[in-house]
Amino acid sequence: PARDPRAFLRKASKASSPAHRVRAKETRSRRVNRLPEAPSSSTAAMRLYVVRHAQSANNALLVPSLMNPDRDADPTLTEAGFKQAAALGKYVAEAFGEKAAALGRVKPCDAVKKLVVSPMRRCMLTATPISKQLGIPIRVKQDIHEHGGCFDGAADQPGGVIGRPGLSKPQLEAEFPGCVVPIELMKGWWSEEQGCETVPQAQERVARVVK
Repeated sequence: PARDPRAFLRKASKASSPAHRVRAKETRSRRVNRLPEAPSSSTAAMRLYVVRHAQSANNALLVPSLMNPDRDADPTLTEAGFKQAAALGKYVAEAFGEKAAALGRVKPCDAVKKLVVSPMRRCMLTATPISKQLGIPIRVKQDIHEHGGCFDGAADQPGGVIGRPGLSKPQLEAEFPGCVVPIELMKGWWSEEQGCETVPQAQERVARVVK
């Protein structure tokens, strides 16, 4: 049977009324608010703090470049660099340590709980004050080292580039007591054959790290 057109008009009028629009909006809001449960702490994303090493002897060269033949394969820090590292350790503890979390300066989930460091000496020296201030060990990870690797010489100089092994597991443990070093670094973390790492090689390595 044919429907009464007036009934349709009444229905359309009701749907366009302010009260109906409010109810419809509330219904949509309830639907939108039905979100999946938040991931558990075991699957939640972690907050990552990336810190560059303090000033090294190579940084202080007149020409701080990978192509400078006067650079050191695995340099120490300068006097200024050691001061920077000490200040960094104090700052990290005050801003991101467990005490900072207890005082409400940082969310407990954002406090620094693990310290992962490149095996390069300048990075280990930079991280040592942080480790001591936070009371957590340095965990050495080979693949997060600086672009270039550990080498002497320069590609555009006579003799070219000669790769060096870098600090070995026994050397790291002796120089930085308490650090955690994987067995794979028993004889060092670089080699003569690797020479100077290219930019594409460094990008490929970083891509593996962040996966």
